[in-house]
Amino acid sequence: MVNYDGLYNREFFGDKLNETHFSDKKLHFRIIENGTILPHLDLDGRLGLNGFGGIIDGKGNFVEGTSVHEGIGDVYTPNEDLRISPETVIFLGTFNSVWGHCLTDHIKRLWFLTSDPYKRYFSTCKLAVNLMGQNIIPNFVKLLQVLEVDLSRLNIITHATKFQNVILPDPSLFYAGGGGRNCFTPPNMLKLLTEYETLCRKIFRHCRKKSSTFFTVLVNK
Repeated sequence: MVNYDGLYNREFFGDKLNETHFSDKKLHFRIIENGTILPHLDLDGRLGLNGFGGIIDGKGNFVEGTSVHEGIGDVYTPNEDLRISPETVIFLGTFNSVWGHCLTDHIKRLWFLTSDPYKRYFSTCKLAVNLMGQNIIPNFVKLLQVLEVDLSRLNIITHATKFQNVILPDPSLFYAGGGGRNCFTPPNMLKLLTEYETLCRKIFRHCRKKSSTFFTVLVNK
C-alpha cells in the first residue's frame, strides 16, 4: 500500500514506485512437533527488536524468523518451569506497537487463516502470538478485525510453553536477493487490505480537509 498524498516526492521516488513488489512465490506452512514458544523478553538492557523469544523446535533449535522478522531474535533459558500443552496452535508472530510493523511484519502470516488446509484441519486451533509490551495497540486491533481475525482465539504467550504442535505459516513478506527489497506475495485477503487502504485514504482526505479549513481560519484572523 503506497500513499502518495503528502508523503513522497513522486519524481524522486518514481522508479521505486513503478516497481512491482508482488511475487508468485508459493506459500506453505510447517508443523513443528513439540515446539516451544518463548515469550518476548528483553535481556541485558537491550530493548525492542534486540529482545529474545520465538519458537524452539523439538531439537532445541531456534526457528529463524519467529521474532519480529528474520535476522533478529534468539533463545534464552526461562526462569520458570516449562508449561506443557497438548494443543496444536498457529503461531502468527511477535507483535510490537510500531505501526509500520503492524502493516507489514505483523500480518505476514495471516494469509494462512484463509487457506484450504486451515479450513479443513486447523480452524479450531488457537492463534498464538508474542507481545513486545503489555497489550496489542488499539489501531492494530482494528486492523485485525478488518482482516476478519477472530480475536477471541488469540493466545498471548506469557509463559514458556511446549505445545504438541506449532503451525508456522510462511511469511508473505520477505527479502529478495541481495537488493534488500521487500517483496509481497499477494495473500487471499488482498481484497480486505484494499478495502482498508480505501478507508485510510478517506480518513486522510477528511483530516486534510479539516486541517485546511482550520489553517484558513487562522490566516484570516
